[in-house]
Amino acid sequence: MNFSDGRNRMSKERLLSSLLLFSFGLGVLFFLIALERVNWFHIRPASGVAAAMSYAGGNAPTPSPTGAAPTQPAGVPQPGR
Repeated sequence: MNFSDGRNRMSKERLLSSLLLFSFGLGVLFFLIALERVNWFHIRPASGVAAAMSYAGGNAPTPSPTGAAPTQPAGVPQPGR
C-alpha cells in the first residue's frame, strides 16, 4: 500500500511539473508573438463614425509658431480658392 501511494504521488508531481513547463512555454510563445505584433495593441476606432471623427481631427489646421495664419495639410481644399 505504501508503494502505491509513493507512485501515485510521483505521477501527480510529474503531471504538475509537465503542466507548469507547458504553461511557461505558452507564456514565452505569446510574449514573442506580442513582440512581433505591436500593432495589435494600438487603440483603433471601433465604428465608422469614430473613424471619421478621428480622421477629421487629424486634418485640423496646425497653428504656426510665428503667429502666421494656420496652414492646411496637403490635399485639403483651401477656402476661397
